[in-house]
Amino acid sequence: MIRKRTKALANLRTDLKRSERLLKIERSTFPDPPKTTYQRIGVEGLRGGAVVLMAATFEAYLKDVFLEVVQELENRRGTSKKVTLSSEFILAHDFDGLEAVMRDKQGNKSTRHSDLRRVARAIARGELVGDGFARTEANPRPEVVSKMLKRFGVNEPFKELATKAAAAGLTHSETYLRTKLDEILDRRNEVAHQGVSLNVTRLQLAEYVSFISDLCTVIDAAIVDRFKKICL
Repeated sequence: MIRKRTKALANLRTDLKRSERLLKIERSTFPDPPKTTYQRIGVEGLRGGAVVLMAATFEAYLKDVFLEVVQELENRRGTSKKVTLSSEFILAHDFDGLEAVMRDKQGNKSTRHSDLRRVARAIARGELVGDGFARTEANPRPEVVSKMLKRFGVNEPFKELATKAAAAGLTHSETYLRTKLDEILDRRNEVAHQGVSLNVTRLQLAEYVSFISDLCTVIDAAIVDRFKKICL
């Protein structure tokens, strides 16, 4: 049952420890900057791995949190608890749910066909499934995060996230939240597509881990608030 925060957020905080562990190994094993080819390879591998892992952890959180809250809404409907869904919510659920499985490039056609039938049956029965809300488009940039939150009924998403950040004592403005997320994903792309990781410092990497945790905390707060309004 969702109260103040989701299970997805707890899982994110646990999963971020993988990136923290790689950074700890890098700091304790190699000099900064590395002095030999062997050291450079080790530093690049550990820093690059940390960046890729934290970006993947963030994307997994976005998928998991929407799947979790939509499933909780469906569970509440099944127990006769009050759940008020707007026409905009239903339209987003139905159209985006079908589009999500039709556009999904992962898995073979047989798997995608099974998913399509599953979502179509749920829609026909008036049931809720989270596929449409959990669409990260394999690239969770600020504009994608905004679209995901808007589908769930969070208007002016990054303004809301900045408000939540201020309430939590964080000095993260709307602009900062957007630019820092873009920066992290740019770094991830540099590592994944160019194999470049030495241009990111230890301090930056530590800041990235902290930022991902902060960003997901305020996203979670915005989603939980919206969830509670739906359940009034």
